[in-house]
Amino acid sequence: METITKGQGMIAILGMMGVIILMIVLKQNLERLLDYLLRGVFGCVAICVTNMILASAGLQLHIGVNLYTFLTSTIFGVPGIALLYGIGFIS
Repeated sequence: METITKGQGMIAILGMMGVIILMIVLKQNLERLLDYLLRGVFGCVAICVTNMILASAGLQLHIGVNLYTFLTSTIFGVPGIALLYGIGFIS
């Protein structure tokens, strides 16, 4: 069993304090933050499902899931996903 060093303990305590401070600051905006986070996650799931459907239909149009596609689906929602596939289709 490994022991935690003094430096690792300080990092863990500072990390927990940061999370607590962030929760206090975002208390009013937590619902909005969760809405954006869920929109991004569901957008990435939609991209994966669409990639599978297109692959089973024999179309070679694949949009990767990365930070940029996550942000696009978070900010723009379904039109953003359609935009990604439109750009993929053109290029």
